[in-house]
Amino acid sequence: MKRRNNMLEIKLVRKLKGKELVEDLEAIYKSLDNLKKAFEKDKTNAKLHMDLDDWLYFLDNPDEEVEQGKIIYTNTKDLQTLELDLLSLIKDYKPKSIRELAGLTNRDLTTIQRKVNKLNENGLIELVDGPKNSKIPTLNYDKIEIAI
Repeated sequence: MKRRNNMLEIKLVRKLKGKELVEDLEAIYKSLDNLKKAFEKDKTNAKLHMDLDDWLYFLDNPDEEVEQGKIIYTNTKDLQTLELDLLSLIKDYKPKSIRELAGLTNRDLTTIQRKVNKLNENGLIELVDGPKNSKIPTLNYDKIEIAI
């Protein structure tokens, strides 16, 4: 079977409580009324409809656990053994900087910075501002599924 354009489909999954999902929706729409108004203006928008349904449901069920998924596509050359190792180390050790992550890998900082920046560009991790201009690599997902 031939791969199309050497692309990988990656599904990022995180588990969260209903109240956390409501907080995420609140950060996006600012209020339930704003979401309702947006949906009234565009009743064919499936995302607005799903977000409204979720918000209303999880207001009444804040402790129910839900899985939230996000699908991204990346080139196979962007996700090799070192990148997978970095994702695992970030998840398991929660390094406080890219320098600390480089220390965990016993590789030079420049290589790790380049790899971490690529993981960030591809949406697999986030870089959060840390002390003294450092960047903290974070993995906000419980599961990563790769379709090949």
